[in-house]
Amino acid sequence: MNTRLVAGSLLALALGVAIGMPILVQNVSLGEPPKVYAEIVYAYFGLQPFSENVSGLYRKQVISYLFVLNVTNLSNQPLIVNSFEVSAAESIRFSDASDGHFNATEPLDIVWDNATQVRYMGKNGVGYGSSNGIVSRSESFPEGNAYYWSPNTSKLVALTGMAEISDLGLHALRAEKIFVFSHVAGKVYEGRLSISGAFVIKGIKLEIIKEREFIYNKLLKANQSLHITNDGTGVTIVSGN
Repeated sequence: MNTRLVAGSLLALALGVAIGMPILVQNVSLGEPPKVYAEIVYAYFGLQPFSENVSGLYRKQVISYLFVLNVTNLSNQPLIVNSFEVSAAESIRFSDASDGHFNATEPLDIVWDNATQVRYMGKNGVGYGSSNGIVSRSESFPEGNAYYWSPNTSKLVALTGMAEISDLGLHALRAEKIFVFSHVAGKVYEGRLSISGAFVIKGIKLEIIKEREFIYNKLLKANQSLHITNDGTGVTIVSGN
């Protein structure tokens, strides 16, 4: 793993949300609405080396995390997309719905694969669940220009933070194969119509560095790294010399 790539990841860990360089989703078969598609294209998890002398953190595993989503407005209308949800877990699955009631029985034999599953909001809604969670983040932000998507364009969105992780969640990371979930929502620009993006579950394979850092990268080439501006509202991809 390129050290500059890792350094770019760590820089982003101190920031909240960032939006920037357009990258269009390719070969996505959507069928019916919704009009927004968000897919995790980069993820970083890093175990923090806290000392037993740090007050309040002794014997607790804490990770830093960074998710980069490629969010695409597939419609011909300008949208405000400012509600973001991401998760990572050993297993994540959609639940069957019938007459608006979700099947509460979750199978125990979810097998990892690297396929991408997509669901759309219909009259019965969308149900999903997870087990042995690693991290989950849900955030809504005030409307503003940073969250404006022109028709048929894409932006990168970064969600970062720190969280405690259970022994089971850590075991899932070290097994290299996990599931990630992404979903975004917002509204039509200058209108009251709410929009709900695709619900996406994807199996990913992690690269492990020294048993403490875990990376999934379908975004950057070997000579590229992430650059996040000081105000936390811009993400670009920087190429090395």
